[in-house]
Amino acid sequence: MTAEEKSLSYEYIEIPISVQIRLAKNEGRELEKPAYYLKDVNPAGEVPAITLDGKAPIVESEICSEFLDDNFAGTRLMPEDPFERARARLAMKRFSSVIPSFYQFLSNQNPEEDEAKSQKIRQGVEKFVDQMDAEGPYFFGSRFTLVDIFAAPFFDRFRLMLPFYRSFALIPEEGSEGDTHWGPRLRQWMGAIDSRPAFQKTKGDYQLYLRIYESYANNHKEEGGRGRSEFGK
Repeated sequence: MTAEEKSLSYEYIEIPISVQIRLAKNEGRELEKPAYYLKDVNPAGEVPAITLDGKAPIVESEICSEFLDDNFAGTRLMPEDPFERARARLAMKRFSSVIPSFYQFLSNQNPEEDEAKSQKIRQGVEKFVDQMDAEGPYFFGSRFTLVDIFAAPFFDRFRLMLPFYRSFALIPEEGSEGDTHWGPRLRQWMGAIDSRPAFQKTKGDYQLYLRIYESYANNHKEEGGRGRSEFGK
């Protein structure tokens, strides 16, 4: 998304993640991470990564985005002011601590723990929204930044996956029982993200998400997993 926002020319090579490889094997298909990727790009096999001019690869999504922003001309996506840059980095760091709770709830196999896990998500999202500029529409108000780019894919995936598999609205609908005082600001932010062409061009495929995240919903069990639940209905 950063490359698109900065109108950069690039080659996108899709590297399968572990869940996709596991699904392929279950279906009797051969799928592996390319040997060159493990050898020359990222031995850990994680994505994303950037290779440029034969130099050492850049890895980790937020680091990749900041590298592109610093290294190429175009719209600046990180604030120039040192204090605002620090605020942006802190926001990303704090949001990164919320992400595991999304996966923990989706992977939860014990319905009795659903309420506690959903509350943990609400608390984390509320803290993220509380850091936003009051007027919006983006995290820093009218300025679109790397904070928006970092958080957007996770909200996009889990606003679909958590309702589907756990009947939990990550972004509560206006006027719904689950709506909160921070709901309007979060809906405004997500709506602004949805309207950006770079986001629409780079967002993932919904059907692919369903297949990949079904594995998480079953806690990666081939049989006997929880799958879709009735929580929140």
